[in-house]
Amino acid sequence: MRLKPVPLFLFLAPLLFFSSCSRGIKTRRFLYFGTFIDISLPKSADEKIFILLEDEIKRCHELLSVKSGVTEELNRKGLIRDAELAALITRVKKAHKETDGLFDPTVEPVLKAEGFSPLSEAQGAQPPDNVLKKALASVGLDKIKIEGHRVTTGGALLNFGGCGKGYLREKLSQTLKENGVKDALINAGG
Repeated sequence: MRLKPVPLFLFLAPLLFFSSCSRGIKTRRFLYFGTFIDISLPKSADEKIFILLEDEIKRCHELLSVKSGVTEELNRKGLIRDAELAALITRVKKAHKETDGLFDPTVEPVLKAEGFSPLSEAQGAQPPDNVLKKALASVGLDKIKIEGHRVTTGGALLNFGGCGKGYLREKLSQTLKENGVKDALINAGG
């Protein structure tokens, strides 16, 4: 697998952002997705923007959480009709293919068995071999089928921990653009 170089602007963007904010910045911290999400805007930005951003964070959290919401319902029922989730899974399938299967959000059964899922009973516990084998048998993005807005899991369980915060950053950036905010810094990395 060939790694892509990281563009220089990713390192320079924060420096340029902060140097262009001669009138200062204001930052808000939110706790979702099991981590802190810090958003910095120019002081001139309307305070209502932070309310809109938190609403979008809550909406994305509800969509992607394995504990509650749309993804939890899909994992529990094995079937759901949701256009946004279907579109995200389509993108995830593309990433799965581009990484030769290394990126696979159907690892939730293994994460749960190993104690790394929010749904795990014992955190970090080494599961018995038979439990791990059963969990591994449930993994496979090929089990997930999409027909229009209809998604079926084929027994697989999804966990968007590997891409959820990136998806969130995209949605927050979209909200900022729609509200005329040109400069912002979003840290959803934890």
